Amino acid sequence: FKDLIYPAGISVGGQFWVTGGMMVIPPAVDEDPEPEVNLLMAEDPGSGGSEEDQFNPYADMNISMPMKGRAVMDSTATFLYRANESTGLIEMSAGPHLTSQRWGHCATMLGGNVVFTGGVDFTVAGFYLALVEMYSLEAGYLSTLPSMNGKRLNHGCTTYPGVTGPTLIVSGGWFGGYIDTAEILQPSGTWVRVTPLPQMRNFLHMTVLNGAAHVIGGGQYDGGWQYRNTTLRYDPEENTWVEVEELSLGDGQILKHVLFTIPERLVQNTH
Repeated sequence: FKDLIYPAGISVGGQFWVTGGMMVIPPAVDEDPEPEVNLLMAEDPGSGGSEEDQFNPYADMNISMPMKGRAVMDSTATFLYRANESTGLIEMSAGPHLTSQRWGHCATMLGGNVVFTGGVDFTVAGFYLALVEMYSLEAGYLSTLPSMNGKRLNHGCTTYPGVTGPTLIVSGGWFGGYIDTAEILQPSGTWVRVTPLPQMRNFLHMTVLNGAAHVIGGGQYDGGWQYRNTTLRYDPEENTWVEVEELSLGDGQILKHVLFTIPERLVQNTH
């Protein structure tokens, strides 16, 4: 696998599509030739931070070694991984290009196509993104959807079957600090803020179970890491987040995890 920083991966048509994470930072314009990523992210405090000395989970990321040479690489490249049934090996091929560099974004399916939400792009002013774009494996970029009300990265996103059609929902993440906000893209094309998460969550994931959007994992640093092991279900009728005890995680350090589905035939019957 490529050495990437916070890419987004999604399963499409029997392939695993890895997008973003190839970061290119423009040359410094002042006497500092090697700006650190966390310093760049501090240029815009965003809306999530309230204290100047708030712990920054991205502070250990800098461009002193591998990042410096990435200016010669294509930061919009994507990669497709597929299992070769004949050889039993995983093969990699090039995927369609993104319109710009992007990392810390979220990928989900909407109407048979892939939608990317948020993230950061260090080549644009402010670098945090509210950008929402739709792609397909066959044609690449398809269209730009309405931007989210709030910018965010390393957030959760998924699409659930709403009353009036497929509804995209995003929640949590980071915008100069931890955020608990959530919003939905209605089939009409309008983003609407919904009830915030009951807790701040960064590095969370979302998925759909039994037709409902669920939030799993993530965490927040407040004098120490607080791991969010409670699984939440969004109830659109009541506009509330409901704890799902049977799906909540056991005590442990669940933070930067991976969430994916497996075929039912692979689930062992233990009853």
